[in-house]
Amino acid sequence: MAAFHESRSTARLLLAASAFAVASLLGTPTLAVSQESVTIRLTSPVPRGPAHVEAIQWWADEVAKRSEDRVKFQTFYAGSLMGALETLPATRDGRVGGGYMSPGYWPADLPLWSVDSIPFVTDDPHAMMLTFYDLSKNNESMRKELEAAGIKLMFMVPVTPAVSGVREPVTALKDLDGKRLRVLGYVARAFQTIGVQPVSIDPGQQYEAIQRGALDGFGSLVFDAIPYFKLHEVAPSLYYTGIGMYSSVGVGISLELWNGIPEDLQKIMTEVAEEYMFEREPAALMAYEDEACTKLLDAKATVALAPDTEVEAWKAEVGDTIKDAWRATVLERGVTAEVVDAFYADYTATLAKYEADSKYELGVARCAARSD
Repeated sequence: MAAFHESRSTARLLLAASAFAVASLLGTPTLAVSQESVTIRLTSPVPRGPAHVEAIQWWADEVAKRSEDRVKFQTFYAGSLMGALETLPATRDGRVGGGYMSPGYWPADLPLWSVDSIPFVTDDPHAMMLTFYDLSKNNESMRKELEAAGIKLMFMVPVTPAVSGVREPVTALKDLDGKRLRVLGYVARAFQTIGVQPVSIDPGQQYEAIQRGALDGFGSLVFDAIPYFKLHEVAPSLYYTGIGMYSSVGVGISLELWNGIPEDLQKIMTEVAEEYMFEREPAALMAYEDEACTKLLDAKATVALAPDTEVEAWKAEVGDTIKDAWRATVLERGVTAEVVDAFYADYTATLAKYEADSKYELGVARCAARSD
């Protein structure tokens, strides 16, 4: 369990700092909280570089600056501290303060939030980011789900729609038939309908798996993360299938830790998070997408889009099967049908609201135009 230290004297503060240092060396819980300060370890399975990961670091740096180092962070990227699947359990048992949270890794713990991976709903990451932040604050069912998981969702970060990449050239969806691709969440079921064999592995394992032939590529990945995983080196044919958003990512911290943080520091942490989401986005994401596109094209990767007619046919074939599968899973977790249906209605209505105001333009489409 996390170690919480409350202090009102300089001596007690020094003691808490010493305890934190020793705990770090021993690999035991590494949260140090006092009335004066808090130090939080954050972990991410994704390396520095993509917009959504840089958002985490920007927030951590800005919070430290504006709190005059009363809130400090230790950040670990590219799975250097632990794999993606470990983040939620490690946050609950105090090994870390929090980090990169995506419900596809823990659908049993976050069944409602897992609605994010139902395909063909939206291709707007800015709208989805704001939607789940809104729901985390204003939808009672999602609030309860996060509380039960032991999470305080600090803010959402922007992840792009699903982009695929394979070793051989792809010019149509049929070219993915028979391919073994890394795919996360409910979208895996959609890929199965076009003959893909979905494989679930940690994102940091993709490169080696493709390189040695265990995988033919990846089916769903954030576009601006591709050059930072270096996946274009082993899967240079990049293809936007039109499946849309396949995931969402938030920065969560231990709810128990959050409840022990002084109110004035909580206010700073929240204000900086909302400044990022509502003021810096979506311009920041689109800039990162353009930068990633340049890296990919300079490395001779190709970028193409599935024809609209193929996407519409695929969408029609999938129909409501994946939505129904999500609903059945949530019901199995003990949530009532009334709650599930009300949540889905709130999700789609909130998403439509933010889509209407969004200025986001699809980065992979801009890149494909440059690739021609």
